[in-house]
Amino acid sequence: KSVIFHWRDLNAKDLPPGDRSPSQLWTLYNLEAPPHTQRLPEDNDLLSFNLTANYRRDSHINIPYGRIVPKRRRKTAEVSSVDVANKSKQIAWFVSNCHTTSHREDYVKQLARYIQVDVYGKCGHLNCLPPNSYECYRKIAREYRFYLSFENSICRDYVTEKLFNILDYNLIPIVFGGANYSDFMPPHSYIDATEMKPVDLAALLQKLSNDPAEYLKYFEWKANFGTDKQSTHYNEVLFCKLCEEMEKQQLKSVQSSASSLTAKAINNWYFENACNVRKLQFF
Repeated sequence: KSVIFHWRDLNAKDLPPGDRSPSQLWTLYNLEAPPHTQRLPEDNDLLSFNLTANYRRDSHINIPYGRIVPKRRRKTAEVSSVDVANKSKQIAWFVSNCHTTSHREDYVKQLARYIQVDVYGKCGHLNCLPPNSYECYRKIAREYRFYLSFENSICRDYVTEKLFNILDYNLIPIVFGGANYSDFMPPHSYIDATEMKPVDLAALLQKLSNDPAEYLKYFEWKANFGTDKQSTHYNEVLFCKLCEEMEKQQLKSVQSSASSLTAKAINNWYFENACNVRKLQFF
């Protein structure tokens, strides 16, 4: 048996009543980055967990926002579906959180000095309805060459739907976050903005815009890889992976570590040295 606690909704004063069964796993579930997560209260001795379940790759149960998987039938790379000729605009960005701990908005402000950036949503002057819909992604994929997949927090392994939502469309994602993106994406499938200054990024994008052959190379990965849609159904993934964990019948070994998974231990693991792990090139 297992009890799942959603970290953001956890009330340490409202734990399950009665004695805790030795065969019961307590799982702490969370998909929010540390800047948007409250620390667990460390003054309650009853608040300890057997398992962690979140986007971190070093959690007991890894719940990714998305996943790239090899296709069953590999084939020669085809980029004929990418209509470069009709892509007359440079960069699109859907965004509603205008002031973030990652300061991505500052980077974009600098970037827009050198190349066209069209901002959709609450933080810009453009709209596409319904927001973040299939129709909107198709529209920008027809018109734009690049898309900003910028995270609101620069934290270890924090790669969200901001990247995975657009991978089925013919856009080159420009990523900005604290993850090592090579752990999540195939080579030459994205451009990492955290590794270059805005002026240098703009120069690279201009170069690709003027060289269709080089631009199209960023879509060759799609011949051999696709996105795992199941990874976007967080609860389903959580339940399936938790069942797998329980079926291993390693309760004794798991519970032997319960004393180390106190609130303090989890806070140290989740918060210490977890964010601002990459040096950003704003200037």
